[in-house]
Amino acid sequence: LPEYRYWKDDKDGDEEDDSKLVFAGGYNLWKYNALDAINTFKLYHAILKQLDIARSLPQAEEQFSTIEVFLRIMMKGVKVDIDVRSALVTSMTTYLQHAREYLFQALKTSLNPESPKQLNELFYTQLKLPVQLHPKTKQPSCDVDALEALGKIEPIVKPLARAINYIRSTTGLIANANMPLSQGNRAHTFYNPGGTETFRLSSRKNAYDEGSNLQNLTSGNREKAKTFWDWMPNLRTMIV
Repeated sequence: LPEYRYWKDDKDGDEEDDSKLVFAGGYNLWKYNALDAINTFKLYHAILKQLDIARSLPQAEEQFSTIEVFLRIMMKGVKVDIDVRSALVTSMTTYLQHAREYLFQALKTSLNPESPKQLNELFYTQLKLPVQLHPKTKQPSCDVDALEALGKIEPIVKPLARAINYIRSTTGLIANANMPLSQGNRAHTFYNPGGTETFRLSSRKNAYDEGSNLQNLTSGNREKAKTFWDWMPNLRTMIV
């Protein structure tokens, strides 16, 4: 469609909140959504023809049949038990504080586990460990896999690497648990039945910045955890 423009290419200004964006043409996301629906409808018959050629029409129809179901689920949302969520967040925050204290005692200085610059300085400049490169960027990396590899190369830094990975993952879990809710304590997330090659349902925050990626709600591993750093809470218990 020659008149179609991707909304991020048409926005005016540097607004971080997409729901408040005003585009170069003077319209906002609501108008863009309507135009996008019209453009999608224009493409509908062409898409069906291509699916038929690819012999994927039955597969596509099966996917299309789930859209209305997931729309109803998105509109209703999933109920969150606030008391359970509060208890989970409290316990994770306590464990997170213990991990931060351990990290400070081990290094005798503060360290931001979210700072690639500080981590690279620590592991590759100060400790002079073999530089681990990111498989895609080929740049020095201190991501989860890199720190696990360093722990195997030099066992003495393994507790340090595990603590850093624990702090990063737990910080993310707390953010996921504290996802924004609507009235009635419901999580309204966006479900995408066609977002993966395996047809697995994916989810993420909706257009109103509510909910979260529910796939990030861990099922817990208390019985399998061998050490403190391996423990992961069961966040799914807060969903009613």
